[in-house]
Amino acid sequence: MAAISYWPGFILTDAVKAMPADMLPPDMRESLPQWETPEFAARVLQALYADPRIMSFTGQALIGAEMGARYGVSDLDGKQPISYRETMGAPHMPFTRVGG
Repeated sequence: MAAISYWPGFILTDAVKAMPADMLPPDMRESLPQWETPEFAARVLQALYADPRIMSFTGQALIGAEMGARYGVSDLDGKQPISYRETMGAPHMPFTRVGG
């Protein structure tokens, strides 16, 4: 069984979409087109599940946008979500793989 930590970007949920634009801070309102949908995460996880090398990812923290680019997965509107690695940092890797 593979065990990973999945790191999505900012998620454009139904609750966020339902908020009046004037209730959002200007910088957040401007960045909304870059946010990813929950369906993007599902598509990436489906591609990961179908990957015969899935076990090679065990014990890793995976950034959704980077995995999407790896598998050629796009969001519902066709965009490729961006990785926030450079602005927010990389996942901390506290664990070591056992037995391999």
